[in-house]
Amino acid sequence: MVLYRQYQPGTHLSAFIECYWVYYSPVPRFEEEKLIPGGRVEMIFHFDSPVHWLISPGAVRGELLSSVHFMGQRDRLFLSRPTGCVHLLGVRFKPGGLTAFTSMPVSSILNRMVTAADILGPSIHEWEDRLYAQNCDMDKVRLLDQLFSGLLRGSFGMQPALGLALSIIRRHPGEASILDICAQTGWYYKKLERAFKASVGYTPRQYCKILRFNQAFRKMNMRLSYTEISHSSGYYDQSHFIKDFYRYAGIAPGDFRLVGESMTEFLVRYQAV
Repeated sequence: MVLYRQYQPGTHLSAFIECYWVYYSPVPRFEEEKLIPGGRVEMIFHFDSPVHWLISPGAVRGELLSSVHFMGQRDRLFLSRPTGCVHLLGVRFKPGGLTAFTSMPVSSILNRMVTAADILGPSIHEWEDRLYAQNCDMDKVRLLDQLFSGLLRGSFGMQPALGLALSIIRRHPGEASILDICAQTGWYYKKLERAFKASVGYTPRQYCKILRFNQAFRKMNMRLSYTEISHSSGYYDQSHFIKDFYRYAGIAPGDFRLVGESMTEFLVRYQAV
């Protein structure tokens, strides 16, 4: 049995944090799960057996972690593999949201696991102990709100042009033109790219590609042909869609529909594009 739940942060944090989440399995698990790129940074607390994170397809192991780490945004498929019973507590940041709590360029953690203390300071280990001692999820959520309220940078404010660019891309994944975004924001491309890499961790084009794939990916359970899925998601043709599917999901679309994977199902069901 696997339990997955999401909780909303306090309203004063909702512009930066998408959700808190809990993933729990009292039964030992050892099978690999796909980590589909979703364009977000996650902070993960481990309260049970260690987990192998960011396993490259074909590799034997990834980074075996048992404390609190950040999992950076990814631009390709990775795998995870538990080593027993699982109890994870996570914080999913909105694109650009992590910069409300740190001045670190988000591009520096692309495809990486980073010790949380390296980003938020050594006091995070005290919070880890306090979170572990809480009796229920809601108590953990309230404590996380306290933690991030204290970490919030008083001088932080997302640049309006960057916020506009993110909004355009998220409203029209697969259709947004970089030239149009530059025209609407008044930024030339290199300035837009620098801001994206610092706050979101991708170039604008990388981010557009990942959101376009995620939009298509969420249509896989519909009764649509691959041509319909690819065209409605902004792909020029079906071959580009299949190429991206291999890159981000590690499998052909036809084979994917035959395979059920819990982590992937959670992504489709719970994580917004």
